[in-house]
Amino acid sequence: MLDLVAKITQEHHLHTMMVTHEKEDCDRIANGVYMMENDRLVRM
Repeated sequence: MLDLVAKITQEHHLHTMMVTHEKEDCDRIANGVYMMENDRLVRM
C-alpha cells in the first residue's frame, strides 16, 4: 500500500498527509516527517 501511495503522489505531483503509529512507514516514503510531542506538532 505504501508503494502505491508513493507512486500516485509522485506521478501526479501531489501532497500527501499520512497518519500512522509506525515511524518506519514514514521513513520509507516521506520527504518530511512531523510528530506530536507534548501536544505540539514537531518537525523531525
